[in-house]
Amino acid sequence: MGIPRYDAEAVLQQGRLADLAIRLIRDGRERVLHCWGRNGPERELALASQVPDGVLPVFLGNGLGVAVEKLAHTGPVAVVDREDALLRAGNSRVLPERIPGVRRFSGPVESVLRQIRQWSRELGRMPHVVPLPFYLRLDPSYYRALASAMSSEHVVPADRRYAGPQSPEGLRESSGVPAWSRYPRFVSRLPRVLLLTKEYFLYREIQTALKRLGVSFATVSVGESERMQADFVRNFLETVARFQPDFVLTVNHFGLDREGKVAEQLHAGRLPLASWFVDSPELILHDWPGLDLPNVAVFSFDAASVPGLQKQGYAYAGYLPLATDPERFHPNSPTRRDLWSNVTFVGESLTDRVRGLAARLGNETLAQMLEKQGKAFAKSPARSPMLFLRETAPDLASKVEGLDREARLAAVSLLTFAGSRWYRLAAVSGLSEFSPLVIGDAHWPELLPAEGVRFAPRIDYYEELPGVYVGSGVNFNCTSAQMKGAVNQRVFDVPACGAFLLTDQASQLAELLEPGREIAVYEEVEDIPDSVRRWLTDGSRRRSVAQRARKRVLAQHTYEHRLQRLLQTMRQTFTNLA
Repeated sequence: MGIPRYDAEAVLQQGRLADLAIRLIRDGRERVLHCWGRNGPERELALASQVPDGVLPVFLGNGLGVAVEKLAHTGPVAVVDREDALLRAGNSRVLPERIPGVRRFSGPVESVLRQIRQWSRELGRMPHVVPLPFYLRLDPSYYRALASAMSSEHVVPADRRYAGPQSPEGLRESSGVPAWSRYPRFVSRLPRVLLLTKEYFLYREIQTALKRLGVSFATVSVGESERMQADFVRNFLETVARFQPDFVLTVNHFGLDREGKVAEQLHAGRLPLASWFVDSPELILHDWPGLDLPNVAVFSFDAASVPGLQKQGYAYAGYLPLATDPERFHPNSPTRRDLWSNVTFVGESLTDRVRGLAARLGNETLAQMLEKQGKAFAKSPARSPMLFLRETAPDLASKVEGLDREARLAAVSLLTFAGSRWYRLAAVSGLSEFSPLVIGDAHWPELLPAEGVRFAPRIDYYEELPGVYVGSGVNFNCTSAQMKGAVNQRVFDVPACGAFLLTDQASQLAELLEPGREIAVYEEVEDIPDSVRRWLTDGSRRRSVAQRARKRVLAQHTYEHRLQRLLQTMRQTFTNLA
């Protein structure tokens, strides 16, 4: 299915190309979208500045052409762009076909991947993907598919390149440490990192932080399905052999299979693995044995989950909270007037998540019983869904324990997200008298009173959400029931924008930001109206709190801070492993 029909036109400032606009026709309605918005050339050039030396840049979208033109002065550049209307509307001088050393690709995904990989082998340069966000939104089935499928790798220095076999068959040996893993580790000042990636909110932040820290890294996509892709192990082993990382980094165990094939390869090669849990470790590791190996370190955004992880026998288990990227979330973020509001909540109603888990469970009666228990679980201090059921509903717990592994996971997840849905609806309902703006899925209008509440559809986390925070008097936050004391990224993103946040009193919040001085809190759902009313009437105090919070966040809570700590921990833990 193709993208809707659109017309493109150039946006000029003082006779120079400043942006590209399209008039998109969808369902008979016209909508105007911009490639960049404000400061287009500067923002596009910033992408070029983050591309490391010695790679083959692969731009997903030509954009204004200025970043492609700049990098073409240093070497070959690939551009994947099939938007002929946008190319015609732009500056003809910077069309890919007119810049020496630049090749444009526009065919089917698999064909483009094959051609670019062939060209990169001929050049001896690893492909490094540079996605332009506008193109990912314009045609996600094409450009996002390419972004997730391609590895973005740095070239291995000549003195560290592996000259042996380049396939899994040749990489394995009958005994001892495999050939692909025989190289020194942690010998440079900064470690080399192999990142297992998929389309998930944290990966862009991790890669940006690694680049700012000057860390060499390569990426291997694990694919978007829950099942392991057929060629993943091959791509992974080949990349290890070529890139020779000091350790592998993943999020939420992405890329690890329950059968333990990847973990077995890592263990055999004595290659350290760091897994950063940014969602509930209890849910992710539910019925997932056999990963407590001496080469595995786990980091959790939830301090309360660490003791349980330590008992499982990992080489290291520690607390690593979420953070923010102040280059994306900042006070000068462009705002949309139609999204200005005194009080704003951004988030899903979780209705689709609950319905999907109920369908996966495949037992309507059991699903209804678990959904009814959701409220009690959300109000309970219990962390483990199964322990909660055993203590409060033993008959229901027995039914869940009798399910197979996948059904048990669906059941405990359903309980957790049903609790989160109840709590979120109760909390957001407390905003009704303040004419709030609620941004999220299409179910919100069915759940909240229509009178006085404004609704807006989902927005882009990176491109539009910072402006929403800046344009709101009180940004409201309520934490998911799966977090049980931990804090989400909004606690850092909103202050980074210089904006004011009112959030629930999470037990781990005080170690990160000082309640009342750097962040405003409410203790119970019933307290929400009074808290909002009090802060809305005191703009001066709101601004003071927001300013202090931003100063603290920039000093202590960016993703660069988190990655520095992770890198240091991996070096200290595994220097002698190989």
